[in-house]
Amino acid sequence: MKNISILACVLLFCLGIASCDKEDYTGYSTVTPTSPNATISIDYPSYLVESDSIITYTITLDEPQVADIVYNVVLDPSSTATEGEDFDYEDQVIMGAYSTEATGTISLYRDLDFEPDETIKLTIGAGASSTPNNTYTPQEVEITLDDYPFLATAYVWEDSVVINDTARYFCEYVDLDFLVFSEAGEDQGIYQAATGSCPEFLDLQNLADGVYYIKANLWSNSLPDSPEVVSFPITMYYGAGYGNIHGQVANIITSEDPDSYDDGAGILADIAKITLTDGIFEVEGL
Repeated sequence: MKNISILACVLLFCLGIASCDKEDYTGYSTVTPTSPNATISIDYPSYLVESDSIITYTITLDEPQVADIVYNVVLDPSSTATEGEDFDYEDQVIMGAYSTEATGTISLYRDLDFEPDETIKLTIGAGASSTPNNTYTPQEVEITLDDYPFLATAYVWEDSVVINDTARYFCEYVDLDFLVFSEAGEDQGIYQAATGSCPEFLDLQNLADGVYYIKANLWSNSLPDSPEVVSFPITMYYGAGYGNIHGQVANIITSEDPDSYDDGAGILADIAKITLTDGIFEVEGL
């Protein structure tokens, strides 16, 4: 009986040693941390037009650890993009204890400013992590953000006039065209906003640096029983790409002598002055 008791104690002792040497991921393990290898994986465009988007990257360990591992993310001071306006990032990525994968993000924003190209330079895993024996190669990330390469404009004339007790909406009866002229008064041959539609849309792109003028031409006025002179309020909306209004200017053109401007009878009203310098648009209402 005594021998049986001794044998049972020996077995229990051996089982205890075995259980202490095997990782059970319960938080009570006595396993000594190893020297894991970490891999940082990221797929990103090195050059892109500004947009609201998120870049996700992954840090992977080849074996789990019993404590959290912190990976630092550092912004290079030579970056020209503005944190909080053009982008945001997490300055630390934490690999949780007993985990083998962690993710971080870089958020990119589309703003409404006309500006030159900007860069974001980050180092993922910069400096020492919280686990000195954690082996990995820091990942450098450099992204060039291109501003929208064109100035999008839209023109509306949605007011109305009451004729014989009936409201007549200008958009239905009046055809306005919007043309681009150089500072010297030369027609640039851009007729995207001369379609007979209301509103009209025009993208300014592939222009050399210089000063340009947007002019409105009253092509036709088919208001029934129209007074001799009617004023058509025009609003020009503009921004860096469709869907975002950066600003607006307004002007008024009258209905005297409606016709094509190039036969000498039409009316050309200045709507806006646009100055283009190094790809940056400045808009001034006239």
